[in-house]
Amino acid sequence: MIGNYFVLVKEERKFKFKFYEGDFRDFLYKCKLKIYFKLKIPKIFVFKKKLKITWYKRFCEDLYFLLESGISLTEAIQIFSNNSKNNARLKSEYKFYDSLYSKLLKGNLFYDALSKMNYKLDNIFLSLISVSEETGKLSDVLNNLNKYYEDKINISNKIKSSMSYPILLFTFLIIMFNLCILVFIPSYFNSFQSQISNLPNLSRIFIDVCLFIKDNYFTFCTLMIGSITLFMTLIKNRVCFAKIIFKIPIISKIHFKKCQLKFIQMLYYIIDSGIDLATALKIIGSLGNDDCSKYANYIYGEINQGSDFCEALTNTKIFDSEVISIISVGEKSSNLALALKNIWTTYSKRHYESFERYSKLIEPIFIVICGIIVLVFISIFIIPLISYENFNSLWGG
Repeated sequence: MIGNYFVLVKEERKFKFKFYEGDFRDFLYKCKLKIYFKLKIPKIFVFKKKLKITWYKRFCEDLYFLLESGISLTEAIQIFSNNSKNNARLKSEYKFYDSLYSKLLKGNLFYDALSKMNYKLDNIFLSLISVSEETGKLSDVLNNLNKYYEDKINISNKIKSSMSYPILLFTFLIIMFNLCILVFIPSYFNSFQSQISNLPNLSRIFIDVCLFIKDNYFTFCTLMIGSITLFMTLIKNRVCFAKIIFKIPIISKIHFKKCQLKFIQMLYYIIDSGIDLATALKIIGSLGNDDCSKYANYIYGEINQGSDFCEALTNTKIFDSEVISIISVGEKSSNLALALKNIWTTYSKRHYESFERYSKLIEPIFIVICGIIVLVFISIFIIPLISYENFNSLWGG
């Protein structure tokens, strides 16, 4: 009965279509109107909503506070539902909390209730909630999830701050390119049409290409957007073409550093929640098809075959020797969580400092590109035209 429905009801002597998502029995219980027709929408046509990272942080932080204050889980969700109902800013979250509350009232476990929601929830969030119900450490899990999402928000803000100037320069280049294609070159062509034949071959070819793009501007834009989308999809899905890109030393180095950091971060917060290493690796391995999950599955398989944790990390060939040494000391002292925390704190700072340095290199690169474009424009259009005019005046004199 869980799904998305179009329902025809009669309200105040008028027929109205209503859309409902969730368990239809809940709708029948709440709806006091006569239902004349219902249509269940196939799953293929339904797109689950995504919740923002800021929501996850706020939800975990507030729920942890309420549970630590002695309030039961069901009562805490009811408080969220009432607050969002009476707050215009949180009105969009009311349906989520109301539906979650009704599922908990029916006796569903927290994980089961969340997984039945018509929202695409974060995999690590669902996995840790599931394990917390088995271990009875929901508060610890929520506290660490709050820290995990807080770190993600801080990292995202740092990246946005570092990339703001390069994005501004890139936007300027795109605007200049469009002005050149749509305004400057056509105006140049119309003003000096009689003299175009006297320009060098390179200048004439460049003008013809620009005019061709102008005449087929919509097709050109469609091809460019399609190519960029395809390129990003190939990288995301790790297709052969994308694997070639990751063989470029500087790109592969950044990628594996990021992968190492992400793995350490997730492993730290999961183990710090009271979950054993084997279960933590299984959770990370089940999160998706990214490289981090693949390495987690590989390490888990190596441990099952008799290797110790540090040996399995070494065999992946992406973890720094310093990282493996610190983890080895943490294992021997039975304080793996503290060792992972120290690695995460130190390496995350180093990683994003190096990221800021790389992003600052983009600024002079864009300035050089702008200079080259201006130089090309002058050498192709302005200098040949001036030379032609001077030659004419001297010949005429």
